[in-house]
Amino acid sequence: MLDAEELQLKKNYLAIRSIQLEKPFFQIQNLTGLRPPQPPKPSTAKDTVMYFNPGHLHLLVRQLKIQQGSIFVDDDFDKPIKGFDGAHVDLSNLTGEIEGLELLVDTLRAKVHLGVKDRSGLEIKILTTQFRFTPQIMELAKMDMLFGKSHLKNY
Repeated sequence: MLDAEELQLKKNYLAIRSIQLEKPFFQIQNLTGLRPPQPPKPSTAKDTVMYFNPGHLHLLVRQLKIQQGSIFVDDDFDKPIKGFDGAHVDLSNLTGEIEGLELLVDTLRAKVHLGVKDRSGLEIKILTTQFRFTPQIMELAKMDMLFGKSHLKNY
């Protein structure tokens, strides 16, 4: 469910009051294609020195709730190894809330409170942080993470 607050497409501004996602599924697979390689096409995009968000979209999501989400990333065709395998990430029961999610220029910020379980059995019971992502850094400020018998706090 999505509750939009203000949509100004001509000004590249989207403000969303709330989004509720139940059982969302996100998957990335690195598969070998069957089509022969194509010559690269010259880029017509203007170089804005921005690594992402070259269209200068200003996105604000005041509240994003996720219930029982899944993320699957498969980087090769080998059988996953026992335990954690970075080439075969399978996260389930992703549940939590993200507040004040904002993409402005080339910076993504949000207050995050999540829990998730990995295929290997690793369970992050609580991850709370002030998240910031730029082309130069991914920061988990004021982090508080509880998993297994471990408790990690702010750096």
